[in-house]
Amino acid sequence: RAKLEDDPSNPELILTARGTGYLFQRIIEPGEE
Repeated sequence: RAKLEDDPSNPELILTARGTGYLFQRIIEPGEE
């Protein structure tokens, strides 16, 4: 997380799901749908 995130204390890409593990979230840029 520290290597991938701009602000590791406020994660946006890698989220922790309690009881499940990690969730990887894709950030969609405006106009990229």
